Amino acid sequence: KVEVGPVSIIGANSSLLPGASMEIGSSLGAHSLLKTSIPEYGIYAGIPAKKIGQKETFNPEILKLIGI
Repeated sequence: KVEVGPVSIIGANSSLLPGASMEIGSSLGAHSLLKTSIPEYGIYAGIPAKKIGQKETFNPEILKLIGI
């Protein structure tokens, strides 16, 4: 089972292995391989995917508009 949270981004040609998960607002770069999980608002890329950055949390008003 693979889980992808709301407003997450998966780059082109990326692979998510069974058991991988992406929390709310996380991002995975193009041509990456995700074997584990990405925490909220984390930015990961590479083979295997490693943390390259962190986003700020979304404004609660924005999350409310998209129904989260």
